[in-house]
Amino acid sequence: MFNIIRELGAFAVFTAGALMDYKESKVYRALWWPGNLLGILPVFDALSKKSRYGFGAAAGILVFIIIQNVLFKRTYGPADVRCFNFVSVLMGGRIAQTFEEGSTDIIYFAEEMTEVLKNCFIIMTVAYLLLILHQLIRKNIKSFRLKKKVPFIPYIYTACLIHVIYVSGNVRLILVSWHFNGK
Repeated sequence: MFNIIRELGAFAVFTAGALMDYKESKVYRALWWPGNLLGILPVFDALSKKSRYGFGAAAGILVFIIIQNVLFKRTYGPADVRCFNFVSVLMGGRIAQTFEEGSTDIIYFAEEMTEVLKNCFIIMTVAYLLLILHQLIRKNIKSFRLKKKVPFIPYIYTACLIHVIYVSGNVRLILVSWHFNGK
């Protein structure tokens, strides 16, 4: 029950960020802190148990944050970078709470880390595809550039929701379980 409340809280922060970016084209830095805290709790929980769980997720989060801040910092705005950092924390938390024990420490670490990175890059790719498709429909692209700048966080938000609902399937399982247990 706590994990559902934690994820709903993190997605409430994400929703606020997407709406703020959509309406004002800026997101305050402080908005992401409560969401990051809620997202990272499962990683801290896994690390606190003094087991090997959580180290790969923490490493995946750190690697993705470094990639965002070094390689993609000039591609889009700082609020978008912070949003992708939040997505990595959210995905790392989900991976840390759902992964099962692997065969050896190093293999498990690598599996957990690559799972976090894979999920983050899938969300990043889907966000770009949604942006390109929507802006092509709106005829806002000329010479592979946007004619007019648009908020990117709503696309990141949509991509993350699509990923959580359709790829990981956790939301579907919760809804199906709730439906059948309720009758």
